[in-house]
Amino acid sequence: MWTVPVTVEYRLTDLGHSLATAVSVIRVWAYANVEAILAARVRAEQSAAGAGDLSSAP
Repeated sequence: MWTVPVTVEYRLTDLGHSLATAVSVIRVWAYANVEAILAARVRAEQSAAGAGDLSSAP
């Protein structure tokens, strides 16, 4: 029987399951370092914004 919208089922292959283990380690690292990651992002955005501001150039 057809459904609207069409139903799709996805499954990981054995290769995908083997990658999930590595990705899980990265996820744990990211959660443990989220504050430092966000602070670095803010610094990078501020630096990029300052680099584009030519009004302070000599």
